[in-house]
Amino acid sequence: MANNDDWITELGREWTGRQEKAEGEKRRRVDEERPRREARERFWAEFRAAVEQIVGDFNTAVGQSLVELSPGQKNVSSLGVKAGSTHLRATIDSDSKLRIEHPGRAGVPRKRVFGIAYVDGRVHIADLPDSADALARQFLEPWLQSVVRRR
Repeated sequence: MANNDDWITELGREWTGRQEKAEGEKRRRVDEERPRREARERFWAEFRAAVEQIVGDFNTAVGQSLVELSPGQKNVSSLGVKAGSTHLRATIDSDSKLRIEHPGRAGVPRKRVFGIAYVDGRVHIADLPDSADALARQFLEPWLQSVVRRR
């Protein structure tokens, strides 16, 4: 009878080995992703703060709350900016893409998607300024100028 039970014991060992290997692989992937996630979160916090500052300065300059930010939570990597019927939306996703959407503006692509690279724990976006503030200005300032021209 002992020989008949050996295959059960062997199956149990194989299953346990596969489970341990899968857990180790999962921990390794989480550990590899952690620096990228932290870099995205740091970049996004700086980007959102820059957008809030630019919008606040703009509203102060025009003397009214013409432009509004989406009221979403600060740790959500999506930001909507609205002025009347015009919108600008920015997202940064775990798929290492920065998306800037500008629906409804003639002659401007609806969505621009940029790849994100991670260097020394920082986010770098190809062909765009390295600082979150400069990036926010590059997209917001022309849009804000167009908002003023429409009024």
